[in-house]
Amino acid sequence: DLETSNKKQQELQKEMPPTLDLKYMLGAEEQQRLQKAMEYMRRISQEAVAPAQEGRAGAASKGKAKPAVPYKVLLDHKPEFDRILGVTVPKPTFHLLAKAEFSPYLEAMINQVLAQFLRQGVISSRAMLKPEPREIMVRRLPSRKEVVERPPFAFIELDEGRKSAASYCRDVAVEVSGADRWLVCDLTQLLLVPNVSPNWAETHERQQARLQELTPVYFKVKRGEMLVWEGERITPLHLVKLEAQSKIYPRSRGVLIFLG
Repeated sequence: DLETSNKKQQELQKEMPPTLDLKYMLGAEEQQRLQKAMEYMRRISQEAVAPAQEGRAGAASKGKAKPAVPYKVLLDHKPEFDRILGVTVPKPTFHLLAKAEFSPYLEAMINQVLAQFLRQGVISSRAMLKPEPREIMVRRLPSRKEVVERPPFAFIELDEGRKSAASYCRDVAVEVSGADRWLVCDLTQLLLVPNVSPNWAETHERQQARLQELTPVYFKVKRGEMLVWEGERITPLHLVKLEAQSKIYPRSRGVLIFLG
């Protein structure tokens, strides 16, 4: 029964939950890039003030403030800082970073906020899952551990996450200055990227594997059974039976059978 078999296949495909990949280690990768970029600028700062410190070594008094790093020197290295970080940081934000001397403390705060959202899961748009499935299969990478989740799903949209990050980091950064708090918020929003994405290829592969397990639906016609009675309305089931009969019996023999 092709009609019933096709219907079962369609129902099976709808029941198969889509597979979504959660790149759980993306947060660690973001943190590593931020650490390398900040360490790079701290090293540039140290190298820039080293000649001035050596020149003043004989006259320097204990407790005297160290010489300031010319901002232009730091700005010249901004392209490399952006490359390591993976995003282009606005100049006002970079200027605040320079004033804060690329503080490891601010770096730790940015990492804290990023980790909070990436653990939850960030997706570029929920529209990718329309209509909303009854359940999804979340596969954590690289461990490939799988968990079935049902609505409401825990992950958030990227735009929603960036807005939430702004308010979240303001709350957790209450002990720092307004400028530093703004800096943490801005960099967090820049570095926040989706780490949840539908894996349509994996979903299709699993659907095909399930379809291979699906057995066709057959109908049985008894010997001597009348396929269609005179005056009876022809239904799709009648057509299927008549088509099957035409394949089993040649046309000439079908005439002989009909004539008796």
